[in-house]
Amino acid sequence: MPFILYGHNIILNVSSVDNEIVVYPNPSSGFFKVETSNPCDILISDITGKIIYQKDNYFNETINLSNNTPGVYIIKIIENNIQTTKKLLIK
Repeated sequence: MPFILYGHNIILNVSSVDNEIVVYPNPSSGFFKVETSNPCDILISDITGKIIYQKDNYFNETINLSNNTPGVYIIKIIENNIQTTKKLLIK
């Protein structure tokens, strides 16, 4: 659905970066990849906001969170100064 705002001139820079980032497999057993086009910074937190994984200059490596409690995790990806957020479900 399009976003319409009346009375203001706003230019939204909609980036295709979000579409280029893939988290797989998702749901996961704890082993997964965040596939990006370029190296990026990754922060993964649980639903309380506690950071459980952090890596600068990450590039398509396998991440192991298999020792963590099953549940929903938030992945923050910072690539080319653009921040994207993805959800990961660990079974």
